[in-house]
Amino acid sequence: MNDASVFATVFLLTGMVLVLGELARVLVMGDKLGERRPRSPIVVEPHVAGIAALFVLIYVVPALVELGRHAKVPDKASGAALIAVVVTNLVVVASVIPLLAVTGRNRLADYGIEPQGWLAEIRCGAIGYLVATPIVMAVLVTMSSFRSAETEHPFLKMLSGATPVELAGVTAAAVIAAPLAEELIFRVLFQGLLQSLVPTWLAILLPAVAFAAMHGRYDAIPLLPLAIVLGLLYYVRRSYVAVITTHALFNATFLLLALHGRG
Repeated sequence: MNDASVFATVFLLTGMVLVLGELARVLVMGDKLGERRPRSPIVVEPHVAGIAALFVLIYVVPALVELGRHAKVPDKASGAALIAVVVTNLVVVASVIPLLAVTGRNRLADYGIEPQGWLAEIRCGAIGYLVATPIVMAVLVTMSSFRSAETEHPFLKMLSGATPVELAGVTAAAVIAAPLAEELIFRVLFQGLLQSLVPTWLAILLPAVAFAAMHGRYDAIPLLPLAIVLGLLYYVRRSYVAVITTHALFNATFLLLALHGRG
């Protein structure tokens, strides 16, 4: 490994140890993970439904079309594409969260977006990670004959010969920007609205399938168990912090495995 890869590895491992160590501490001490904070039912507002429909057109429809076309996985992404993805995801988060609260009919806390109780939700997110990751790994092992280096995500392909700046960008995209934006879209926005409109199982499953499909034909099936666990976690806790934690830990794990594989 080069110096940048070692730094990224230490950064990712430190974050994972802090989160999982806190969970272990609470379980050993016999403390409560954290009581679920009360949430009011989400009122479906026209502007929020419109935002959700827009993201369906931007993220879900193109992904389903690509799945149907059996499109080839793109080659290694460029540095410009990486920057664009990070910036776009952060802009989505900065734009959508204020829009969820502009009318006042729903509090941000009703969507699970609040600073109170964040540590308890991180602990619950760690449990979600421990549940989802072995299942995904088992699916990946089962599907190993259908996967190769050519089917990897374009950002993971960047890790071979990546500069320190590119490696930092991949880390930021995978562990920070993607969990923030994707959980806001698929769990808080999509699932949050659907839970007020359809049966619970369907409200969990539809965003999960959309989330998995967005990641392409080779990752869709392995990521479906993760998406379902994220949906169940959001239903049980209705916490943005909890699902971000699960997603970030999961991405950090596979980024570490990819770095090690190229070490």
